[in-house]
Amino acid sequence: MKLNFIYSFALAIGLLSILPSNKLNAQTTPTNSYADSVKTNVEGLSFSNAVVIAETIELKGLNAESKWIKEHFSNYKLKMQTLSINDDKPYDIITILQSDGKELKLYFNIASFYGTF
Repeated sequence: MKLNFIYSFALAIGLLSILPSNKLNAQTTPTNSYADSVKTNVEGLSFSNAVVIAETIELKGLNAESKWIKEHFSNYKLKMQTLSINDDKPYDIITILQSDGKELKLYFNIASFYGTF
């Protein structure tokens, strides 16, 4: 129970670093939906090709998630973040709203830092 509380606290702190962003450097154009313009094997769009976070401390791992999103998307808003277990591995699923209003779920494999302090 204590581990879940500490993870939830670290998750909340990490969420503060990915609050809505208006203009960020991104590799996609703001007029196209990332999910609509890429093939299904692109990193981060499912459990099977989740972005692997290599950090070993929770706060650094959460910050790495935020950095990855900021590097790949512009004009997005954070909608929600959930923890999920798939094949005995922990994943963060971060849902963002893109500038065109479409939702996109991004999957992060957090096995390297989940439960560490």
